[in-house]
Amino acid sequence: MSSMGKAVSKPRKTEKKQDEQNLISMVVELLGCDPPVWEQLFVPLADIRTLKQVRKSVNRIASLAETLITAGSINPVTLFIVDEAQARGYIDLNNGLHAGSLTLRDVRAASDGLHYILIAGHRRLEANQYLWENGCKKCRKQYGREKPGACYERHFHRDSLEVRASRNISALLATCIQHIENIHVQVPPTQDAPATAALYNVLQQVSGKITVGKLATLLGKSSHQVGDALRFQRLPEKFRKSANRGDISWGIALEFETILRETKKNPKIVQSFPEGYEKWLEDEWLKKAALGDGPKKYTPDKLRKLINSETQMRIYGQCGLDLEGETVRSSMRSLIIDASRGLMIGGCDYLQRVLRLFGDGVLEEHECPFRDPNFRRDMTKMIDLLRAMVPHLKWLAEHDRKRVKELATVVSELIQEIDQLDDKLAGVK
Repeated sequence: MSSMGKAVSKPRKTEKKQDEQNLISMVVELLGCDPPVWEQLFVPLADIRTLKQVRKSVNRIASLAETLITAGSINPVTLFIVDEAQARGYIDLNNGLHAGSLTLRDVRAASDGLHYILIAGHRRLEANQYLWENGCKKCRKQYGREKPGACYERHFHRDSLEVRASRNISALLATCIQHIENIHVQVPPTQDAPATAALYNVLQQVSGKITVGKLATLLGKSSHQVGDALRFQRLPEKFRKSANRGDISWGIALEFETILRETKKNPKIVQSFPEGYEKWLEDEWLKKAALGDGPKKYTPDKLRKLINSETQMRIYGQCGLDLEGETVRSSMRSLIIDASRGLMIGGCDYLQRVLRLFGDGVLEEHECPFRDPNFRRDMTKMIDLLRAMVPHLKWLAEHDRKRVKELATVVSELIQEIDQLDDKLAGVK
């Protein structure tokens, strides 16, 4: 059968939503090009070429292949058919969008000299190719291992796939259509972000009029989704890779982007982090964000508070507590309160995680850091520091006696526990 295929005499009734057609019309108007003209064709599976897609992972192909045997495909895959010159343009654009290095050799032409390139329907194509190579469960059980295509031709009575195709449309229009087609099955945001951001940049160069809101409308997404995709792509590579691996959540990744963006404008941070604030976040917080607080993951809000507190303490450690001038005093007082609380919260959170490791049996008693003589000296310093803080509780005692009484009760109970431990040790001796 020729790759040109034979036009299907009775086109299948498509179930594409009307809003998809409206989106394509908007893209056509923005690009100032002719609208695509679709036709139904049968194209040999071996002639269909797949470049990098928006969706990187294709799951449950074997299951979908079995469904194709019993129920068929509701919507045909979408291709565009181009000559060599147009194929080169599409390859260049695709490489730019997906950081690829494909050449024309990777997208070889069919016997008629044309290129049949997939736009949408990646999973459906993969499922058909799976059937061609492996056959369905029933045929494998009945006939054993057969040559490729035997099962496929037995069920479908052909070696070709029914497709929806358009000839000689521009590479940019084809790419926009590919994104629009993917609104039916949500792609993970970490996979969608690179292509969305690259498409935004390309459309900016072509029209100069594209905005986040307009691109969101064209792709059938919210402005919030597109804006987040652009933010994600502004992150340093290590942060993006961590999110792609699933080490940190999408929300945590965006929180890192916000922190980095806001701190770049702060000269105090530039002065206080000679190694670079980005490097400090990478080294100190990327792993902490992945581990979380024991069994619980950090929320973006809690992560921000902890990082801000440590950042402020770093600034004070570098610049000192110079409180000359009422404006400076007022500003520093506010920052010192936030930083002091953040340091206490961060320290308590960390020590709680250490204690939880013993409770869960991850660490054994002989590995306890609290046995270290240096740690005991540090605890003495901490107690002295708490003693020095007591006079400053006068205001709290005057305004919230109940809370002070609760604090006194906790301290009293702690003293009793230490006395009991001392008595036990004396008895052992």
